[in-house]
Amino acid sequence: MGRQNANRSPFILALVISGLALGTGFGVGKWFAETPQTAAPSASVALAKATVPAPLLVTIAGGERADGGDPADALREILQQSINGGRYVGEWQPLVARLTSDEVGALLPLVEKIRSKNRRALFRTAMLERWAKLDPTAAVRYAQNLNKEERQSALASVLRIWAEAELQAAWAWVQKMPPKDGYDAYLTVLTCMSERDPVAASVCIGK
Repeated sequence: MGRQNANRSPFILALVISGLALGTGFGVGKWFAETPQTAAPSASVALAKATVPAPLLVTIAGGERADGGDPADALREILQQSINGGRYVGEWQPLVARLTSDEVGALLPLVEKIRSKNRRALFRTAMLERWAKLDPTAAVRYAQNLNKEERQSALASVLRIWAEAELQAAWAWVQKMPPKDGYDAYLTVLTCMSERDPVAASVCIGK
């Protein structure tokens, strides 16, 4: 009897150990299944977050920024910084495209205060071309009052825009311009005319 019990002991011990292992495994598996797991973000999600564009801002030297809410205010700040010798970084031309005729006229005096000739010409040309689309006669008159060195290029920019939109009106205007501006202005409009209506341009040249 004692020998039989001794023979059964290892077998019973093995069953107990197996039962404990099975129970432990089941408990761990259940705990793992019930515990919320935080999944690692996929590569596509991470890429999407990385490529979301920031709000469009015009950045100016010194860390100052002008948003595009009011184009006149934003451009006034940029021009003032340029007058003070600062440099702009970013796209300011879309702001010019949103200006009204009155706003262009109010901002151009600030442009003329910029000491850098190239930067001054860059702003002036963009604003005069905008003005030529809104009020071409006002833009032409402004260009005519510039000094001789800057007048011809400004007039050419304005008259080209005007002629593309209202060829006959631009042609009638240049024929009444004073001699100091007339020849170059005449050629600018005539060039636009020859591109659109070569026959009419030939008739005008014949006159």
